[in-house]
Amino acid sequence: MSGLVISVGGLSSHVFKHSAEALVKFIKELNRGGNKNVTAKISEDLLRILQTNQLDDRVVVPLLKSLGHLFSHDCLDFLTPDQYSLTEQIIVSITAEMKQTKNISKIFICIDVLCELLRFEDPTRMKSIQRLFTSGLMSRYPKVREYAGQQIYGTLQIADFLDEEVMDEVFDILSSTNWTNKLDDIITKVDELYNLLGVQKIVLVKKSMNVNLATKPQAASQQDSYANLVRDFGY
Repeated sequence: MSGLVISVGGLSSHVFKHSAEALVKFIKELNRGGNKNVTAKISEDLLRILQTNQLDDRVVVPLLKSLGHLFSHDCLDFLTPDQYSLTEQIIVSITAEMKQTKNISKIFICIDVLCELLRFEDPTRMKSIQRLFTSGLMSRYPKVREYAGQQIYGTLQIADFLDEEVMDEVFDILSSTNWTNKLDDIITKVDELYNLLGVQKIVLVKKSMNVNLATKPQAASQQDSYANLVRDFGY
């Protein structure tokens, strides 16, 4: 079943539409039939595949595309806070993918999934916002910043976790800011969004470039990198 979900994400746009609709229908029938535990198991399998195939775009890109589709069609809305380890681990994996890729299309898909995760309560929602801000609105790529601003704006329009007054201020910043401007100009706006949303700001620490080449350690493995991300972001 997990293989089917991944394969759906790798189809062309025309075929994807019909195959994805069939997949959503199947998952919802499972949930209505009292088989949400089966859906949860499929989700856990997808997470495991995502983790073990880190940075392999042939697997990761279609998997994230399908996962985002399932979230957007309420297929996993039954998850409760005590099951949020699944959603939070997805955020950790997405963080690793976004930090180590130059594939703009892939980053867009990661942003889409993070926006879908805003439907869940804290801490999943808070961590999704943090990642959307640091890897989206503050990305080194202007097109990514612009796309993140548009997607966050669209997602918050149907959100129900903010006061109307706060929403107005957030929408004003998201719509009036030119996210393709220099990062120095963007940081102030992102800080304002952090304050309005009441989300703890992630402080990005620049790595020192003073490396002794004679004693420079070998690059860490992908598993080590993943473990570091888990530790650094408090999961």
